[in-house]
Amino acid sequence: MSAPTYAQVASILQRALGQEEGLLVMEFIMSHIPTDVARRRDVEEVRLEIEQVRREVEQVRLEIAQVRAELSERIEQVRADLTKEIEQVRLEVEQVRAENRVSIERLRAELLKEIAEAKASQIRWAFLFWVSQMAMLIGILFQLLK
Repeated sequence: MSAPTYAQVASILQRALGQEEGLLVMEFIMSHIPTDVARRRDVEEVRLEIEQVRREVEQVRLEIAQVRAELSERIEQVRADLTKEIEQVRLEVEQVRAENRVSIERLRAELLKEIAEAKASQIRWAFLFWVSQMAMLIGILFQLLK
């Protein structure tokens, strides 16, 4: 069993006697402890505190390792999800491109058909115009020759 530390004894005395009285008792005790014993006690307290800090540091290292492992796992999961989503978007883009190509080809065919119909109609009306012009000219010439 290890000896209680200065802080532990001070805390016990302060709870039992009150803040000021506990500190006064501790000062009295400390003034009557030989210097070499006090130094040994201080060294022991420091050694215990160092051990406590080492344990805490090791605990923090373990927690950091766990967090790193969890982060690495999560990052890999996010990468996999992102890769999957990117591939899905690529497929959707290709599907939209294919649909657009079909729509454009359909529109092109319809436009070519309408242009051909418009040309045929224009040629028909031009032919009728020239035939009517010729008929009128022939009619005028017959009227003049009569």
